[in-house]
Amino acid sequence: MANFLYMNKFVIALFSILSLISCDSKIEKPDPFFEHDQMVDIMTDLSLAEGTRIYARASHLERKEGEYSINDYYAMVFEKYNITQAELDSINSWYINYPEENQAIFKEVLDRLNKLQAEEKAITKEVEKKRIEKMKLKKEKAKAKTDSIKIKDSDKPKSLVKSKE
Repeated sequence: MANFLYMNKFVIALFSILSLISCDSKIEKPDPFFEHDQMVDIMTDLSLAEGTRIYARASHLERKEGEYSINDYYAMVFEKYNITQAELDSINSWYINYPEENQAIFKEVLDRLNKLQAEEKAITKEVEKKRIEKMKLKKEKAKAKTDSIKIKDSDKPKSLVKSKE
């Protein structure tokens, strides 16, 4: 989770700096162009892909056969939106010239990532709660079984119960 928060701060800082140092000249919208809502979707997906990359590096995870590489995650995002890295760079360059819009996009991206993180925590908490309940139930069943064995032994005539002496 620390990597996730670090990544969010890094992304916002990077784009804030780029927004501040960009020139104020008006440029034409590139073709293709994505409006605010779709840029939020793309940047959210790219942030999740980047988070996966950071997690994998931090965890020293090795790629196993059948698993995706980090580049595969980026490629999936580009394929999902039918865009190339160069086209996305061109669109980002346009948005950098409009810092208010650019910052609004990344504020919304951060909000979405925080919402996803909160949902993930809630799901994890619920799964853990169910796991603990299941363990308690197993213990109770085992105790009930042990108790029923003790009860059965106490019902037998004393002559049939082996003495532990």
